[in-house]
Amino acid sequence: MNAALAHPDPSASCTCAWCGAYFASRPGPTCSRCGGPLPSPPGPERGPAPPFTPRDLPAVFRRKALFTRNVISLVGLVFGFGGLIVVGVGLGVLGRDDPGVSVIVGSGLFFAALGAGIVWFGWREAKSELRALVWGDTAKGELLSVQQNTSIQVNGRYPWRIEFSFEVRGEKQVGSVDCWDDSDGLRQPGEPVWVVYDPEKPNLSALWPPHG
Repeated sequence: MNAALAHPDPSASCTCAWCGAYFASRPGPTCSRCGGPLPSPPGPERGPAPPFTPRDLPAVFRRKALFTRNVISLVGLVFGFGGLIVVGVGLGVLGRDDPGVSVIVGSGLFFAALGAGIVWFGWREAKSELRALVWGDTAKGELLSVQQNTSIQVNGRYPWRIEFSFEVRGEKQVGSVDCWDDSDGLRQPGEPVWVVYDPEKPNLSALWPPHG
């Protein structure tokens, strides 16, 4: 097997945040599958400015943001379904007249309610991100830090937590995003980026284009 194929250069690779396509070699400024703009490679280039609002986002990205890529909501679903299973097991195994059923069912309902709350929070955060991407104002920002987020693990991998800053009406704002693209691990503090943000709530922001 070709060594270059077995071990792709992370500085040349790219994962499209819009559709999830992975490229061992960056196809250009846009994704060759969905046509969405790709982030500039690690380095001093900020890349093209975001287009005027409303920005057209690929439908696949909207679905990913709200559901399949929404880690917070997925965790909430696990809690919720787990709680409902506990309720079912408690009622089915112990029976309604067993003195211990109220404790088990109560615990199950608690976790189900907790899961529902987490799902709602994750969905609200995703909607805020989409609103900033579609309607947000534009600002020049820079990276503050890039490090692995060890609180999240999927298939044995940790995402890269990118923290960035930008100014709105003279006030510094800070945001962060988790990315799975290996090339993002090569980015350095101080690199220039574009940021889109909700003008009414500047703390609701996102990188443009999104990182994979």
